[in-house]
Amino acid sequence: MWRDNRAYVLHVHDPELFPIALLDEKLFRKKSIIDVHEDIPKQLITKDYIGICSKRILTTVIPKVLSFIAKRITYIVTATDD
Repeated sequence: MWRDNRAYVLHVHDPELFPIALLDEKLFRKKSIIDVHEDIPKQLITKDYIGICSKRILTTVIPKVLSFIAKRITYIVTATDD
């Protein structure tokens, strides 16, 4: 699948796929666009199925991971209330 990928741009909407977009850029020298429409750490707090300890860890780690990816990705599309 990856070897025959002829796409020039990868456009990703789901946060769990942001690392794939980064890999695609670094391994195959493709351009990537990540679409960020939500505040992911804030959303984690509202999830009842995630334990309190996990929420504390995730709300600390996730922003760092997102920042790491954002600094290395070609384009970022955001949505704001402004």
